[in-house]
Amino acid sequence: MAKQSLIIFCILFLVINASDPEPRDLVEEAYQQLFELQNIAYGEIFVGRDRLQHLQREFGDDAQKVAQKANLDIEQEHETINIQLTTIKDLALSAGKDISSCTNNREDLLNSLPANYNEQISSCMAGVAQLAATAVTDSRYFIDILINKVHQFGYQLDLCYENFECISPLLTQILLERVRIPQVVREEVQNCETIISELELSVQNCADESVAEYTVEASGILAEITDCVDEIIG
Repeated sequence: MAKQSLIIFCILFLVINASDPEPRDLVEEAYQQLFELQNIAYGEIFVGRDRLQHLQREFGDDAQKVAQKANLDIEQEHETINIQLTTIKDLALSAGKDISSCTNNREDLLNSLPANYNEQISSCMAGVAQLAATAVTDSRYFIDILINKVHQFGYQLDLCYENFECISPLLTQILLERVRIPQVVREEVQNCETIISELELSVQNCADESVAEYTVEASGILAEITDCVDEIIG
């Protein structure tokens, strides 16, 4: 911030203290500065858009990895519960007891849980991904329209023609925009990065909460089966 203020001060100092130029020289200087501003603006906007695109792509890749990890965690937990259920069935078989009343509906429910929770994860993450896409789109639009300011300077210069009093303050504004536009672009990209970082936490929460909920529900059903079988076997 201090560096920016110093640059702006220097620009204003040079403009105010410059020797009075010929109108034609001032026109040429104004158009030259406008040309340089245009190059700066397009360059910063291009870099900003590239960074935003990278953010969105990186967010999508990371979200996919989180989802895959969560699906794998659920699958592994399901396999563990199936092993425990098989052990219970084997014990009942060894005891010569029919435990179908304990397992029928509950086992079907257990087997349906992984797909249900994987769908829950996908749905939750899709909502977060939409928020991320909106954040990137809004930031991209915000920095894209900055070029309109540059175009406005061009129109205003054309209207000024060779009027010194018209061109002089316009030149000052152009010089200031050479400092302001790059800063605005970078700040907007940083703001978007902050939003994306927060949404990445939301993605992780989608996974963690669903895996935890699955574990609780599946373990609860297994506990019900175990209690039921214990009553039959004695």
